Amino acid sequence: MVNRLKEGNYKRRIIFSLVIAFLFALSIIAGYQLQGQGYTDSGVKGKALILIKSLALSVPIFPFSYGLFYLSERINIKSGQYDKAIEKKIYLISALIIFVFYIPAFLAYYPAILSYDFHRQAGMAMHGFPYYWRLHPYLSTLEISAFLHLGIALGSTTIGMALLALFHMVLTALAFSYVSATIYSLTGKKYMAGVATALFSLLPFFQVLTMCTTKDIIFTDLVAVFLCLTARRLYLCEDKKKEKIYVILIVLEGIMMCLWRNNAVYAVVAAGLVLFVIISGKRRFSVLLMAIAILVGTSLSNRGMKLLLKEHFESDAVEMLSIVYQTMGRVETKHRNELTPDDKLIITKYIPDYAWDGYLPAISDPIKGSIGGIYNSNYRGKFPQLFKDWITLGLRYPNDYIDAFLDLTRGYWYIKDISFANCLGEGNGMGIIYTYYSSASDVLEEIPLQSKLPYVYQFYEKLISDDVVLKIPLINQLFRPAFYTWIVVLVFAVNLYRKKKLNLYHMAFPIMYILTMLLGPVVQFRYAYPWIVGSILLVPMAMISKEEELIHETT
Repeated sequence: MVNRLKEGNYKRRIIFSLVIAFLFALSIIAGYQLQGQGYTDSGVKGKALILIKSLALSVPIFPFSYGLFYLSERINIKSGQYDKAIEKKIYLISALIIFVFYIPAFLAYYPAILSYDFHRQAGMAMHGFPYYWRLHPYLSTLEISAFLHLGIALGSTTIGMALLALFHMVLTALAFSYVSATIYSLTGKKYMAGVATALFSLLPFFQVLTMCTTKDIIFTDLVAVFLCLTARRLYLCEDKKKEKIYVILIVLEGIMMCLWRNNAVYAVVAAGLVLFVIISGKRRFSVLLMAIAILVGTSLSNRGMKLLLKEHFESDAVEMLSIVYQTMGRVETKHRNELTPDDKLIITKYIPDYAWDGYLPAISDPIKGSIGGIYNSNYRGKFPQLFKDWITLGLRYPNDYIDAFLDLTRGYWYIKDISFANCLGEGNGMGIIYTYYSSASDVLEEIPLQSKLPYVYQFYEKLISDDVVLKIPLINQLFRPAFYTWIVVLVFAVNLYRKKKLNLYHMAFPIMYILTMLLGPVVQFRYAYPWIVGSILLVPMAMISKEEELIHETT
């Protein structure tokens, strides 16, 4: 048995296993302290104790991480061993199955789930640009506008929203079935494609999220196709002509991603720069040119829309400053009675006094929402001074800054986190997926829920809205963002351990996208949706043999 464990590069395996075991243990210790006592142990002594506890906890975790890397050496699949006719059948059958399984959710939530900021986006849909909510990509608002007006033309806004939900069902079925077909194309294993299709069809959060009007649905569809195209370019390009076609499709898909969600731009920039540094030869310039083409295409498209509207619209910079204001907000909340005049001057310069009680550890919106009027002028165009003040304050309250960041991102890395499901409340449409209705506004009459399957609706609400599923051992992990973050991290570690360059190149965008979300305002299940779907593709790709990858790497 000992000899078998030593097969392969066991020293490298031990090092990787120790690192992963320690990082996972660290996430558990830090997450447990934050969720249980509201803060991590402070000071040098406190942080040292956290590290010691993490080291101790990593001991029982080590055999599992070692087993992961050991197993990764034993699973070797040849890529590209597939039949094109079978691939087409898998694509069509998977799309049909996924669509059919989403019908009960469609009827249960008929006409659609009009939650989140639908009421704001509906303002522009009904009355044009003056009502534009600039924290949302224009294309997302335009989609809502198109279906609202289609419904009005057909005699009912309810019909329009039902058609929007059906539109999401069709796009999602086509995008997710493309993931299943790509998995078959890469591995030649029909059962792997079947597993992916089963997950996409049966897991209730896929069914319910597809009915939402939020921008995350189509964005996730676009990311899924983008990851499939990049994987196919790496492994399935038989000639230069086919590769050029994939490059064009990847650029077009990348532009659509960036237009549909603003932070995708930062992920593309970061991924392009990282790949340019780590890739050698002609490929590095090819990747750089693709990233530049996506950015230029996105910029020109935005300019075109501005000219078409004859208006200027942009994202509010405060959305990018969630960590900055959340850390300052924690300092003023925890130390309001002991702040020095200089500290208080820094904080009140950017955050009004009435926002002091608005701090919530898991969401920065209450603090951000208070930064308006004269406070906007204190950061707009003055970022160097803002960051200078922020660092000055952070040097005096480092533990509060660390805890503020960890609390705001906890749902992405702590596998027992519950804050992502109740940071905005509990019950009445709150929970893992927010299904409350938010359609009424000063420009649009309420579009009521008209469930055609009330018992199915009650089942979904109890399971997902009331968070019953989080109380089911093991199964609850399938409904936590952190579970999928760790899948991506482990897949990355396996690819790094086995020196699988093509897979590492392919993971540049999803990894960078996750990092952009760590700077976001709150952890939401829908925010993690792109890498939840992406992980279903990344896992089979990690099983492709090293020898097979080397063949494609040299072509």
